[in-house]
Amino acid sequence: MNEEFYEWGNPQNTTLVSLHGMGSTGLTFGEFSKYLDTYHILAFDLPGHGNAEKCNKKTDYQPAKLAEKIHEKLSKLEKQSFYLMGHSLGGNIALYYGEKYPEKLKGIILLDGGYITPSEFGSLEEQLQESERHYTESRYDSWKDFIEEEKKEYSSWSKELEVAARARVKEVNNEIQLKVELDTIQAFITVFFEESVKDILERIKVPILLLTASEPEEVNAIRESSCKRFEQLANAATIISIPKAGHDLFSDQPILIAQHINEWVIKNECKLINNSKVNNISK
Repeated sequence: MNEEFYEWGNPQNTTLVSLHGMGSTGLTFGEFSKYLDTYHILAFDLPGHGNAEKCNKKTDYQPAKLAEKIHEKLSKLEKQSFYLMGHSLGGNIALYYGEKYPEKLKGIILLDGGYITPSEFGSLEEQLQESERHYTESRYDSWKDFIEEEKKEYSSWSKELEVAARARVKEVNNEIQLKVELDTIQAFITVFFEESVKDILERIKVPILLLTASEPEEVNAIRESSCKRFEQLANAATIISIPKAGHDLFSDQPILIAQHINEWVIKNECKLINNSKVNNISK
């Protein structure tokens, strides 16, 4: 396998190419891949995250340009078609990829991403200020302190979770801090604030599975209105709210998320086979 990619599962199985969220890396799907063991999971680091270099200028973070870069990266793989799975920011990018390269996709799986427009959480200035505050506060005195804080987010801990956690941070002057730099975070926030996915949803023709968080409850009004808009604009979208799950829903409810993905993929594969038979008969 190309060293740019992280890989889990049998390459002969159906492939899920996975795009991570802001501040994370491709390794975030390592633990979740255990629950999707009938698939071939591929992931990689988005620009400025993990081991990937950041973009040269802010405009290079524009979603359409990111879709082109991802297409170049995926063209190295010997895959005729695959599913694209995106978490949070990765979900937004997945939709732009689906709009631009539908011939490569069997479908798109959104893990609490791609359906809420950034403006619903405040102005661009407010979100840039919040990102700076979070970036500054995400610092630890030692690796032990960092890992102990990470463990609080999970009911159980594993080697895969620790590897993924360590990939997100770096040590600078005896301090553990986020590996992704603030200018990269703010560049992503800015371009996705300026270019909303709702403007391209009607042009996406591949099937979409949207799995949404249900916690914290105070955000549910925004989630519900966003889902209604998504359903109106998107073609053939299946939308499911996941109980007792926050934004990192595939960590909070991995078994349930995997179950929904499996059921949806099986139905979609049957449709693809039937459509292929119909097309062959018509020829």
